[in-house]
Amino acid sequence: MVADKCGFDVVIIAGLLVGVLKCLLFGFLSTSIWIVSINRVLQGVVSACTQTIAIARIRDVYAEASPECANVMAIAMWKMAFNFFAGLFIGELYGYLKYRVFLLFLPISLLLIIGVLVTFRTDNFHSKDESYGEPEDKCEQISSSAVRRRVICDVQLMIVSICFVFANLGQSSLEPSVAVWMKSTFGAGPDMMGFVLGLCGVATITGSIAAAQILSVLLDRSWIFCIATLCMTGLLLLLVNFSPSILAAGAVLCTHFIFATAARFTLLSMCATLATRRYPTANGLVFSMLNVGWAASFLIGPLLASYLFGSTCVICMMGAACIVVSSLNVFLRQLEAKQGPNLMDCFPKDNNGYKVLANNEKVPFTYEISKETLQPKDGELSGIQHPH
Repeated sequence: MVADKCGFDVVIIAGLLVGVLKCLLFGFLSTSIWIVSINRVLQGVVSACTQTIAIARIRDVYAEASPECANVMAIAMWKMAFNFFAGLFIGELYGYLKYRVFLLFLPISLLLIIGVLVTFRTDNFHSKDESYGEPEDKCEQISSSAVRRRVICDVQLMIVSICFVFANLGQSSLEPSVAVWMKSTFGAGPDMMGFVLGLCGVATITGSIAAAQILSVLLDRSWIFCIATLCMTGLLLLLVNFSPSILAAGAVLCTHFIFATAARFTLLSMCATLATRRYPTANGLVFSMLNVGWAASFLIGPLLASYLFGSTCVICMMGAACIVVSSLNVFLRQLEAKQGPNLMDCFPKDNNGYKVLANNEKVPFTYEISKETLQPKDGELSGIQHPH
């Protein structure tokens, strides 16, 4: 909501400033359970203020979806790959610098802040022409609080967020556990583990680029691609624990990350479509709803990590759940529509004494069709003079 009122750049800068504080806190104070806990809380704030809001800002630059916009979003998704690459370098430097290694991220955060300030935009989404037609075809929007309720209760947005949880659950649980598993199961040394993790980073980049190119061809059939990628993501999770060698395990992991990244990119594109086509004045809140699913996966994933390779039960359940959830994409076939299924439609009277009646399908509210814009309740008809 802050992003919708103050602009995306303000929220991004706030998140980066918290990142600077995190680097200073973790770089100058010795490691303890309290410092690590505070660091993780601050990292959650940074992620909430930057990752999905940055995607929303990128989408804001383009008036319509285009291959160029998809490619830029794919590059932004490379952030997931940098987690693997950074671990290869930071892990080695940690042996020399200990906790002070986190000071190396300080200049990066400062450069990002400077970059946002140089390209600062105060109007964001409100810079676009939001008119949909002739003045007589427009419908007066209801209050911003009602719009927020409709965003939160949008059924298709809920499905996108739920699918994102399972699309990202594999990576969030594998990241803290896969190196330990490779060492305990296959006796892999640091060189082999670094090689596999590096390939996983390359696979993440490959998945985002491939998804951007495929979605530009599929257009409104992105839900089919999302079903396919989620099913493959779940199927490969089922196969990880049955890998006979470290090379086979690395191949399965890399393929899993390709399809998981493609699924995440597709879901982000779906969220962008809902934001720009259905809720043009509440885009920040729409992406925040997706961020809830993103955060939920990073909350659940590490909790499952310790049980991931002790038995085949947990990882198989994760894979099966991902396949089952993919079927929900059947309800995401008409994201371009200006109106969609919404839980608020079950309570049409809860609208400040009025119900919205629109004759323009582009208005993001799904109520009864009529030529009038606002119609008072039956009890309020008295005292109104009708023209003769």
